[in-house]
Amino acid sequence: MFAGESYHVALKHFKDGHVGAVNLAGHFVCLIFCIFGNFGLLELLDQRIPQPLQNGRILSTLSAIIWIGILIPTKAPKVVTASSVAMICLAYWYASLIPKVLFEQCAVGGFIIAIIGTNILYKSEKIELPFSEWVPKLLLAPGLYYASHLFSLSSYAGSQIDNASAIAIGTLCFLTVLSATPNPIKKIVVAGVLLCRIAYILSGVEELFYLSCGFMSSLFQGICHLITNEEATLISHGNKGGGQHELALEYAHVVYFPNIALETIYDKFNQASQSEHK
Repeated sequence: MFAGESYHVALKHFKDGHVGAVNLAGHFVCLIFCIFGNFGLLELLDQRIPQPLQNGRILSTLSAIIWIGILIPTKAPKVVTASSVAMICLAYWYASLIPKVLFEQCAVGGFIIAIIGTNILYKSEKIELPFSEWVPKLLLAPGLYYASHLFSLSSYAGSQIDNASAIAIGTLCFLTVLSATPNPIKKIVVAGVLLCRIAYILSGVEELFYLSCGFMSSLFQGICHLITNEEATLISHGNKGGGQHELALEYAHVVYFPNIALETIYDKFNQASQSEHK
């Protein structure tokens, strides 16, 4: 698969770092957030470029076809692949129709409900950290979301500063420089959530909204690992040197994310069902 590892290797690596039900529930919400956010962004980019056909969506369409074409040949269970394809198709058709504020609020609320609900339902796999430790970490998600609104109001989007392009370019340049600093992962995720959201509010450049959502999804996944004491994938890659092998693993992780996440959840559910019947 181009420059990445095989599906089998990606699945094994994902399962090794995503064991508990709480972590998997959080990643399920992140998966939906990511897919819909991706196609929301692609829809905006399609509006900015010439299209070969009237009302065409060349970037969105090619992305959906290629992504589905990569996922179908994997050896994942049919129900897993079908679910992944359904998610991509739903996002392709409906992502741009969801109001942005509702989209983000559902993601934040869904994430918190998934974590707390799974922690209650799966008593054998409850979060080991004391309640007073993991709840504040969980609240980082809505905390950063609402903190970004303290700097400016969404109702003034694009009306405060005329040079929207300068804001967008400046934000992207700053994040690029930040990514080149030592141990950038945590810094760039938090900065990306806040700065892209603030830049969107001030400039009205909608692509920055979805870029902020991408960083928010990464933050959610980090929180999942933080409260379950399971090492985060990107952090693991960084600790191992971030070489060509780690890059190939991360590339496969991103491309196969729908299938490897859903297959891991599918296997987890089957294991739990079999345990109940013994």
